[in-house]
Amino acid sequence: MARRTESEGFLEREHEDRNQKKNEDNYSRDCSIDSPARTSSQSPKYLTFGLLALSIYSTVISGLFLCVAIIGPKYGHIISERGAFSPSGATLLTAFIAKTIEISFITVYLTFIGQIITRRAMNERSVTLASMTMRSWVLQPGTVITQWEAVRHKGFTLLGLLSLLATMNSLLYTTSSGALVQPQIRVPPWSHKILSGAVRTMQFNINDMQDQCLQAWPSYDDPEYAGSTCIIVKFASKCYHAYENYLSRWSIGDLASTPHDQNHRLHIIGSLDENTTIIPAWIEHTDVQEASSRWGRIVNNVTLAIPHRGIPETARDRRNDLLQPTDLFGSGSYSVHASVPALALQSVCINANREELAPIVYETWPNTNISELPDGTTDSLLSTNNKTALDDVFDWRDIQLDDWNNEQKPWSRARPVFFKFPIPGNTILNHTASRYGRSEAYVLGRHPDRNRTDYFLCSLKMQTTSICSTRYNASTSGQTLEVLCDEQHKAMAYKSSSPESLDFIDVVDWFTPAFDVLNAMSLNTGMIDGNGSLPRTFTSLQLQEPRLNDSLPSPAEALVSMGLCTALDLIQGVPFVDFWNYTSISLGKEQYQNFNASVQVSQYMSGGTLTYQKGFFVILASVFLMNLLIFTYFAVIAQVGFITDICEPLVLFLLGYHSLADDLFDEGAGIRPQKKSYAVPWLVKKRYGQLVVVGQDEAVERDQSTWRDRFRF
Repeated sequence: MARRTESEGFLEREHEDRNQKKNEDNYSRDCSIDSPARTSSQSPKYLTFGLLALSIYSTVISGLFLCVAIIGPKYGHIISERGAFSPSGATLLTAFIAKTIEISFITVYLTFIGQIITRRAMNERSVTLASMTMRSWVLQPGTVITQWEAVRHKGFTLLGLLSLLATMNSLLYTTSSGALVQPQIRVPPWSHKILSGAVRTMQFNINDMQDQCLQAWPSYDDPEYAGSTCIIVKFASKCYHAYENYLSRWSIGDLASTPHDQNHRLHIIGSLDENTTIIPAWIEHTDVQEASSRWGRIVNNVTLAIPHRGIPETARDRRNDLLQPTDLFGSGSYSVHASVPALALQSVCINANREELAPIVYETWPNTNISELPDGTTDSLLSTNNKTALDDVFDWRDIQLDDWNNEQKPWSRARPVFFKFPIPGNTILNHTASRYGRSEAYVLGRHPDRNRTDYFLCSLKMQTTSICSTRYNASTSGQTLEVLCDEQHKAMAYKSSSPESLDFIDVVDWFTPAFDVLNAMSLNTGMIDGNGSLPRTFTSLQLQEPRLNDSLPSPAEALVSMGLCTALDLIQGVPFVDFWNYTSISLGKEQYQNFNASVQVSQYMSGGTLTYQKGFFVILASVFLMNLLIFTYFAVIAQVGFITDICEPLVLFLLGYHSLADDLFDEGAGIRPQKKSYAVPWLVKKRYGQLVVVGQDEAVERDQSTWRDRFRF
């Protein structure tokens, strides 16, 4: 052993003299259990109640935090611009509560280990310096490294493992609550919801279309034609743009790898209210080669499904209480998958020669004079019963012309009649007058190449279909409205909600808007050999062989792109079912219809956003379970009484002050404990009327009765 210095020897002798004098004084006093010199170890009752209350708070709130993390509740409007909390306010509140749980947990755990260590010390089971350092692990986690010898001695005992776990919990609890409890913007799974949409009019009610158009139209003195003029001007603007946009996308980079398959052909993209992208879908795919082989001529049949244009308005309706992106300070988004009917725009184009078309072209009829345009309501143009070679292709039928007032006659299948044959590069529309019920518009055109003698005839009609659904996606970055008709989304199709619905139903009200849009697109200028630019580009798309062009749209596809705008613009408040169940075709006051939908609304939620954050459940669960264990322990010992914690620094200082100088830690001479000092067992005993620290080997049996009762109240 190293030789002691003179100063160290002097300090030790002085300490021994002081302790000897103190002990002599104590001997002179009565050392019985009732001695006035006895140091009381009773804890105040208010401290007992305070510890129990703190333990209850820590247990209940940590359990609540664990439940919130597991359930991951949706806060909806509670945390929004209109709600009780802003995102920053919710974050602050969560962090504050988490910190109170952390502090209360540390407090009750320190009391817990203090009670255990103290009771061990007074029950002859001994404690060590390593046991005392467990308190420091929780308060100062860095001591787990700096006092490694203590960890080595006690870290693998039951109490040591609990203390290491408590240390980890105190370090990570606030972080864990921030990851799993603190509200964060998340996109929850799809959930079913009944939505209500406003209904004002039938689909394509021309009078309502004109009225809605005039709401954003300057007022001028033209009461008779102001509405129709407004519609045609807007159709010309919007439909021209849609057609031009579709043609411009036919570049090599945009084309599919299988351009002959209608399912993979370039999609037509539309726009609703200039802020929502419309994504239709090709359905009812018909192979051109197969259809052409069947009918003995080139037949191009396409059908485009169009989403229900009323879903965006419904999603924004306050009645449905959906969180809008603006409610989340511009950071939200949502999707609505509605089980409602979709529109289907069908076009059939066939190639035919002059002889085959002659029965439905007015100028070829006997005794006709084409120097003057005939009135569309005259009997001459109503004679649509001239049979043609095209009847089976278009499903044309004869009608009874002498029964004009019979509303049940199949006018929808009446043959069209054209005034004349168009010259190359021109098109003509049929303006055949008929009773209410015709659902198709027809276009007759001729390729710009004068060497070609054939023509092509296209039909265009609108239907509602029950085999599709509509999905609306909205965020601050943009909005999309798409129709879904594939097998993957079959469960949300309108037919699933209404099994009795037909797959397709003709929309006869679309006949007038169809002619308005086709007139607006200058497709009737062939009546006067107008040689318009748009008819020329359209007629140049005529198929020359029974297959789709690799780099150009077919005439049926192009015609559908022109008609798309009629399904999107100028009409609002259409029904969400495939029938009209009101007595009037236009409602003075909007009515609401319910429909099934699945919604996915991003909102503030608990539960974490990333997979790795789920690991923090261990921290939240262990804090709650340890709190529960500690509360149970407190509830038990409260019956017999809390004792003064000898691990408290002030209490420990007094114990050291009153203890005798001996060679208990002789191998750890000096201020800092040495390695072996951590494992030295010692007890707290009553000597000379004071509580002192003595080695386990020096315990005296007669002293047990003098200190054991001192720690109870």
